[in-house]
Amino acid sequence: MEISPPVGWTFFPILPSGATAPTQNPWFFIGQSNDTTQAKQRATNEIEAAMLESLMESQVPLPGIVVNNDWTPIQVENPDGKTTGTGPLYGKVEGGALTQTAPGATTLIYTVYHHQLTVTVMNLKATRFTLNIVKNDFIQRLTTRYNVKFVGSVVIN
Repeated sequence: MEISPPVGWTFFPILPSGATAPTQNPWFFIGQSNDTTQAKQRATNEIEAAMLESLMESQVPLPGIVVNNDWTPIQVENPDGKTTGTGPLYGKVEGGALTQTAPGATTLIYTVYHHQLTVTVMNLKATRFTLNIVKNDFIQRLTTRYNVKFVGSVVIN
């Protein structure tokens, strides 16, 4: 599935040695994670919670079910109104999701940002009908609770 990730699934750059937060950039988006470990853990927790809640709602037995994902957090900086930048990557957040990015350059030129995400549920026994209900509920939970923006369709394999 293609998504624009919630800002919490990304992390902000570390301030250079000697820099103070209020006067020097790089800086962060509200709700952004501190580092790659925290961003990965947050994504994993939110994906797993949404999936397990969707399975429970569809009355699928949960013992033995394992939910995995292949999310890789990215470092992105808040441009804070700047039109030029020297950082590695700048972003724009809409509705809590990172929807556009621009590489640090003389002029920031933004392009749409989507990331491929694969969620794997192991030890699951359910009908195709039930899986479609779980999928729709899972998408709704990620969208409404965690600000994930889906692009295109979600496929069950």
